[in-house]
Amino acid sequence: MGRKNKSYKGMLLWCIPLFFFLNKTISCFDYELTPLKISFYGAAFAKNNIVVYGDFGSYLISSDFGKSWNQRFVGVYDEIRSMVSFKDTLFGVMYNGYLIISTDGGYNWTLKKFDLEASERFLKILVTENNIYIRGLQTLYKLDRNGKIVKSIKNSVFKPTLNKLVEGNPDEVVKPINNYFDDDIYLFNRKILLSSESFFDSGFVAVDTSLDNFELVNLIEKFPGFKGYEGFLKVMDFKETKIFRINQNLYTTDSIFSKFNYFYKDTLFMNFDTSYEVYKKWLFYGFPHFYFTVNDTLYIAKTDDSIKYDTIGPSKYIAYYQFNIYSVKKYLSNPKDTFVAQGNPFYDVYNGYYYINGELVDPYLSTRINTPSLAVNDSFWVFTSRNKFLFITTDKGYNWRLISYLAGVPRVILNDTTFFFVLQDKEITEVNRTTDGGITFLPSKNFLEGYTNRIPITCFYTLPYFFIDSTGRGFLKGLNKHEQCNRIYHTYNFWESYHYIKDKFLSVGTYSPYKECNSSNIVRIGNFYFVAANCDPFSQNQPYYSRFIVLDTSLLNGREIILNWGLRILHLLPSNSGKNFICFTLVQDTTNLTKESFEIRLTNDTGKTFLTLHRIVDSFGEILQFYQHNSDSVFFTTSFPDRLYLYDRINNQLKILWSDEGSAYYPLLMVISDRFYIVGKGLFLENTDRSDLTQWREGKWDYGKPNFESVIFKGNVAIAGLSDSLRPFNYYKITLKKETPTTVESQVEKRYYTTKFWASEPYPQPAGVPVKARIAWDGSFDVGEAIDGVYDSMGRKVEGKERIRVTLRDKGYGELEWECSGVPSGVYFILLRWAGGSESVPVVVE
Repeated sequence: MGRKNKSYKGMLLWCIPLFFFLNKTISCFDYELTPLKISFYGAAFAKNNIVVYGDFGSYLISSDFGKSWNQRFVGVYDEIRSMVSFKDTLFGVMYNGYLIISTDGGYNWTLKKFDLEASERFLKILVTENNIYIRGLQTLYKLDRNGKIVKSIKNSVFKPTLNKLVEGNPDEVVKPINNYFDDDIYLFNRKILLSSESFFDSGFVAVDTSLDNFELVNLIEKFPGFKGYEGFLKVMDFKETKIFRINQNLYTTDSIFSKFNYFYKDTLFMNFDTSYEVYKKWLFYGFPHFYFTVNDTLYIAKTDDSIKYDTIGPSKYIAYYQFNIYSVKKYLSNPKDTFVAQGNPFYDVYNGYYYINGELVDPYLSTRINTPSLAVNDSFWVFTSRNKFLFITTDKGYNWRLISYLAGVPRVILNDTTFFFVLQDKEITEVNRTTDGGITFLPSKNFLEGYTNRIPITCFYTLPYFFIDSTGRGFLKGLNKHEQCNRIYHTYNFWESYHYIKDKFLSVGTYSPYKECNSSNIVRIGNFYFVAANCDPFSQNQPYYSRFIVLDTSLLNGREIILNWGLRILHLLPSNSGKNFICFTLVQDTTNLTKESFEIRLTNDTGKTFLTLHRIVDSFGEILQFYQHNSDSVFFTTSFPDRLYLYDRINNQLKILWSDEGSAYYPLLMVISDRFYIVGKGLFLENTDRSDLTQWREGKWDYGKPNFESVIFKGNVAIAGLSDSLRPFNYYKITLKKETPTTVESQVEKRYYTTKFWASEPYPQPAGVPVKARIAWDGSFDVGEAIDGVYDSMGRKVEGKERIRVTLRDKGYGELEWECSGVPSGVYFILLRWAGGSESVPVVVE
């Protein structure tokens, strides 16, 4: 197949066409890997499918006009830079020289690879009745409809302008260093129109469709007083003509560009080159770079702050910045030129931010919204951007819907479909969640009805405390930026929204010269949270300072126990009753504070006194990871030496399960569907005998050796920061292939997984009749007794278990049924609680 590029001066050669790719992910033998952090370049429509394409060879597809989405993969980890639909066939180009074609609406693709010169790349595609045109960095290619090159023309004047202002959050896994301001390609009267870096301040390039000749259209000659080309060329279809946006204004022209006519009847209307009063009107209607057309209608859009003022005295006001507003207006020419409101404004109430070159420039997520990437049937508009940003309207702006946005790194997997990513950049905190297994994500809302002001989380330098449980209740807290940040932010609806209360217990306070750096895991037992807060000294000559903190679930009441100096608790293993804890700790040597040992200690009085159970006397570099498999087993890994340990509470034993003394793998444990793996930098081992976790062998991986930098996991899902010889670094969702079910999967299609309880996807969804789910459990509790009731998305209990029925099918397997008739539309959670655990099964009621 030959994917290595070869350089051929001035020409382009076919490689053998690649094959059809049927799956949405590449599978590495037993595993499916899906990159979660992708960015979008645009959207296309064919066969009634919406296709939103982006980097990592990935795209989202919807066959029901945005009601549901799936993520798929074309077969190559490259940027899909451009895609168009022509006669219900999708044509696209990828940055490193691929032409991709789909005749079935984006489900399957044919890939054709070109060998490009070292300095050449593919940017945009244009399809006509007889030909395909591809814009490269300095070359324009003409292909027949079978994908064969018939001609090409190369000139440095074709090169677009590099965009040095890179949009995207600072945590992006791939920086778009190859973005261009003006890489579009337009067809106008048998001419291919291009913007040019070298001709940037004076005009644009027009190439004959035959590629025999090209000309430079000099706008300085066409416009007396023209001082430079601002806003870049944009050509829009409007009725039977083309509108040119030049120097922020709109014009029409003839086939040879001999004369440009002002588009509006009133030559002063929306004219950027006239007085400041006209400029103010221009700002009132919209921004010129937000012009777009859909069929026979011209639109303009803009964004505004929503500011509320409260009078506090003579000529004194308090300004409350509530949210950002995106609005669209449509053009009317009679009786005079004007723009009128189209649909309703979109109120951006989300806790998201906009970055340029990694620096915060706007505290609003909606700054990404400008003009549609795609319009279908006049009314369905699709907006795309970086950071998996997808935004739609289905009715020309009367109703808006944010589909997806993702920033941050993986923090928590709640179940097989619900994950949380958290961005912590300087003082900015964002929480983004998915409930569809990582296909789409949504940020929290920071403004709700009744709020005086929006509540962004701009308080913390680090974020040691982040908690969410299966009921949707959670909180977060970080290292305070200043005294006013002495807050705990909390949620009752899975971080869909949040509020804050004053923090009385988790802050460092005035314990100078100590700084808060981390915490242990947070444990909820009944109506209380337990956590160990650790403060590191600024100097090596000072001991650790740690506290044992107990909070009730209101976060208003609690107590703290000051622990012994020089003790740092890394992980808590509670008893089921919560009366005692096994603590995994670092203990400083009282005679030399730069030396420390690892100890496992027991406390029966919440940290007032301890009994040492085990001590690791060997030196090691770092404790890398803790994993609590069940109420009696905790695994942890170390570096230098690389080791995997298991602590067995029942037998009070500490075992070394695996060790490599001479390497620097930085090992991590990964467990997927009860299969155990040791992963790391160039390391992938699998357990060969579930009854003996000392037995490991080299695991099978499809492309070289993987480099795992991080991993979290629960149930059937792992999310790993990894790369290999083919895959660029990303956070990949890893699942077992359906063809290799586990014992439990052969009995019940699992959606949620703990060591105690499984549940399938509820059906039907959405539900308007009794809804059912297949369930399985380990037999350690009565599942009927464990049912607590039904909760709404705000965490409020809406009914008990009277209408919930459990039918046993076999030992440990059965069916859960909820008679949901009469329940208002919304998302609900059937909650089960048992000693030492809980789970919830989400149900969408229509």
